[in-house]
Amino acid sequence: MRDFNELQISNVKSADFINKTYSKSKQTIYDCLHDYKRDYGFISEDDTDQEIKDNGYTWFIMPIEGRENFSSCMVYFAVSVCLIHKNKVVAAVIDAPALRETFWAEEKKGAFLEDFRSRHIKMRVKSREGGLIDAFSARKRWKANGRQRIDYCWRY
Repeated sequence: MRDFNELQISNVKSADFINKTYSKSKQTIYDCLHDYKRDYGFISEDDTDQEIKDNGYTWFIMPIEGRENFSSCMVYFAVSVCLIHKNKVVAAVIDAPALRETFWAEEKKGAFLEDFRSRHIKMRVKSREGGLIDAFSARKRWKANGRQRIDYCWRY
């Protein structure tokens, strides 16, 4: 978040700055998760040579989801971490620091939102095409076109 604030203040779109922030975020997440579970594997969106462990657990890390939004000083970016077991996602966390919202889901336990008011909300989720979860549909204040914009921002 500190790097995002620096980007807003300087209003600079520098690929080097974004890549440095991405690498620093990735390393910080890796260090924290590795200290927590040393025997789990790791992959990230830019690791093309890594494989998911078939019989164990693997963390999938996306240090800055919405990198283009981040570099354009838009608040619609997030940090995403998934836990994969036997080629199936069993838990996931999406933290949107600029929005001060954290979404997480755990297999057989549900999906949740914690926002800046420290509210812990269990969300109703529905499946979409391809098995994706539309977590934003549970939030009444999001209108259909707003959800589409968010979905678009987070995909790119």
